[in-house]
Amino acid sequence: MPVLASLLFGAALMQEKSNLSAAYDACLARARGITVEVRACTSQEHRRQDSRLNATYRELMRRLPESRRAGLRDAQRAWIAFREAECDYRGEQQGGGTLQAVIIDSCWLSFTAERADQLQHALEFEREYGD
Repeated sequence: MPVLASLLFGAALMQEKSNLSAAYDACLARARGITVEVRACTSQEHRRQDSRLNATYRELMRRLPESRRAGLRDAQRAWIAFREAECDYRGEQQGGGTLQAVIIDSCWLSFTAERADQLQHALEFEREYGD
């Protein structure tokens, strides 16, 4: 089962891999597909990505004119609700067991890294073209 989980986990993140840290890649290599270790690596990387997302969000909110902040805040809240529902749904497809937890963890990581990138692009746009 650890090998299957590792393969599925790796495939699920292939597209987003460039968003993730080199430390995460190294951690996964050391984990050798052992589920508990893969989950620990994923949790650590999720914290990194979540910190990146939050820092970018805060800076973007500071740069936006007051009239656009509520829109970003509402979008972020909707995104959080979507991420939770979507990742739960993906995990439930596994019907329990350790693979379900790995799928949910990897989903949270993928969505968080992707959203951090989206916010980073928005921030770069504001830096370039904002008021």
